[in-house]
Amino acid sequence: MARIMRNHFTSKAIQKSNGKLRYVVFIAISSLLISFSACRTLRMNTFSSNNKEANDSILISGTVIDAITHLPLNGAFELINGDAKGTFSDSTGYFTLKALNTDTIHISYIGFKTKRISASDLTAGPTIALDTINTVLIGNPVVRIKPTMDLQWLYYENGPEPFIYVNGEWYPWFGKYNLDDIPYDKIIDLKVKDDDYGNRAVFVEYPGEIADSIKNTKLDYFINTDPVVLFGGKGNDADMIKYIQENQVIPDGAKERVVVRFFINPDGSVSDASIIKAAKNEAINKDAIQLVNSLPKFKVIYLTPQRTPIYRALPIVYNDTSKITLK
Repeated sequence: MARIMRNHFTSKAIQKSNGKLRYVVFIAISSLLISFSACRTLRMNTFSSNNKEANDSILISGTVIDAITHLPLNGAFELINGDAKGTFSDSTGYFTLKALNTDTIHISYIGFKTKRISASDLTAGPTIALDTINTVLIGNPVVRIKPTMDLQWLYYENGPEPFIYVNGEWYPWFGKYNLDDIPYDKIIDLKVKDDDYGNRAVFVEYPGEIADSIKNTKLDYFINTDPVVLFGGKGNDADMIKYIQENQVIPDGAKERVVVRFFINPDGSVSDASIIKAAKNEAINKDAIQLVNSLPKFKVIYLTPQRTPIYRALPIVYNDTSKITLK
């Protein structure tokens, strides 16, 4: 009887346990079905969203330039909604990017104010001009006084470096070789205008004691202020000698030397060619003058404000193995 009762209770326990197990399995399967359904719905929604984003995306482009100099800004950032996704401009300032029609493009460059432009306004590839931050822009060529990472001084753009005058006087060392010693915070006034020689120049006004200290600067090095002369705009004396050798007309049997004097003008032209040591053969003298007058235009870079014609003496040897030296 006891064994029958035990079997009866054991059977009841098994039935009860099996019931609980079936309930747990049912709950688990239901959860899996719900999760699968949710994932399927999420995946369909994501696919739909991606399709919508792909359909709404547009190709935008533009060219980023400096608002003052109109020069391209290489490496300007174009970020979608200001996030990390975006691109940057090339050496011509040009960029291209895919974005949503509703996106806002943040265009930025170090030292310039960020512009925010709707992507829909960049489909035609416009030019975007950025304004500078905390800079003073004066004259042409553009002169900037701007604080930089470790140097605050004049920064030149869109033209040759202008001459700098301190209280009306020009010093060859000022603004070129001792930038670390310039008292930036003591500048009273700064203007860009033509000097007495027609150069575009920067005129800085300092208190008298500072101007005097600049004037009395003692240098422990030599500053060469001779003008730089480039034959044909980019060559040197060797190129000029080669031109002479290739174009001279040598009379038969001639072995003579002639020296021609001439001036190179500030605009690079040659003038006042004359013989200072003539050859016996008049044909040689005539050819030498013609050669000098036919020289391509020079490029002259003056390192001083006063621009005067440059004197040259050119010896020319007429023989089959011509060798020319320049004085």
